[in-house]
Amino acid sequence: RDKDIRQQYGRQFVDGIYTCWPLFVLLYRSTNIDDKLLILTLLTKTFIIDSRLLIAHEQFDHVSQMYLSLLIDKQLNLTFKTRLLDLLPFFASLDT
Repeated sequence: RDKDIRQQYGRQFVDGIYTCWPLFVLLYRSTNIDDKLLILTLLTKTFIIDSRLLIAHEQFDHVSQMYLSLLIDKQLNLTFKTRLLDLLPFFASLDT
């Protein structure tokens, strides 16, 4: 049942999240690690639902820049960076 729901509504949901991505800029530029963790969790969940949608989405540049900015953020702890690196294979395997 969950798989059917993801297939039916997942793509629309993920598209909506990516379309609104520029609105999240304050969260991932925040000094609060909880805000950044929220963004990381949201991105992870969108990849679980449909990892291919981001590649062709108009917000791809915004999302990838956010990912890179979090990756090089020296204020983030090792636990956060480890979770962030879990998404690296997705970005590293892109053929754009």
